Amino acid sequence: MAPACGSKIARQTFLGVWIRYLIERKPIQVFGDGRQRRDFNFVDDVIEALLLAAAAPASEGQAFNLGHTEHMSLEELAAMLVRLNGSGKSP
Repeated sequence: MAPACGSKIARQTFLGVWIRYLIERKPIQVFGDGRQRRDFNFVDDVIEALLLAAAAPASEGQAFNLGHTEHMSLEELAAMLVRLNGSGKSP
């Protein structure tokens, strides 16, 4: 989602925006064909990765990309959010 720069919504992630839309009873907007896939990290996994990197001198100055083996399409995610919310509209 690419909202206008400088707007309040531009500082939110697409997931935060979608949840806000559900709360406000607005339809979720999925840009593109909805088949784009995303994976999500568990907070515990991110904390563990940060601690491991902090404890390893070789990681100083390095960049790391965390990911998960399970992923879903944006279309599937939108439908799941609507289902969990008990109402709403997704593409």
